[in-house]
Amino acid sequence: MPFEEFLKLGITDFMRKFQSIPESEPLYTILKSRTIDTNKIKDKEERKYWNRLKRLNAIPSEYISTREIMLDLTKMSKEYKLWKMNYYKTLWIN
Repeated sequence: MPFEEFLKLGITDFMRKFQSIPESEPLYTILKSRTIDTNKIKDKEERKYWNRLKRLNAIPSEYISTREIMLDLTKMSKEYKLWKMNYYKTLWIN
């Protein structure tokens, strides 16, 4: 389904598609881990399993803007270039 078509879905169509995801799909497990109430699970090992998946599949609460990401990438790129330049200097000297 194209993204534009997805954005035009009504809530009932969305829920119908959402509920039709087969349990064998990894997406099903990810979504279930985000929505499951682990306090209602009696089995200790199963609760531990779902809590672990909940942590692994959680949506990050920290927002990083595109500008911050670009600044970090630029900084890492400059550091790599400096490292590379110094590395080749040491090869040249030795």
